[in-house]
Amino acid sequence: MQYDVVSGVSAGSFNTMGAALFEIGDEKGMVDWMIELWSTLKESDIIERYPEGIAKAIVNEPSAFMNKPLHDYMENVMKVYGPIKNRHVFWNAADANSGAYHQFTETVSDPVKALLSSGAMPFVWPA
Repeated sequence: MQYDVVSGVSAGSFNTMGAALFEIGDEKGMVDWMIELWSTLKESDIIERYPEGIAKAIVNEPSAFMNKPLHDYMENVMKVYGPIKNRHVFWNAADANSGAYHQFTETVSDPVKALLSSGAMPFVWPA
């Protein structure tokens, strides 16, 4: 089966990015890559704890955890596998401050930022 359009929100955005990095017709490569990603991903690949601990971070920081490791991880994925191939891509996110709905496409200038925006969870990762 071939997919011309892929869409995702939250954790599904990461699968959307994975699909977008493979040519139409290379769905086997896409699926193999996603299986490898999800089966080998470690906590340290995606989050970093604030030194003061979770409870104080929730009060003093924008989130319980920092997502810099995830940002760096996905930047590396883009360097190795990017750019986005010939699929139409949609990531969706809600603005935590205003509630406004945002949709990002394959034309976004910073796909990693769009991905992290969609994957952000209130109080867990920065919005």
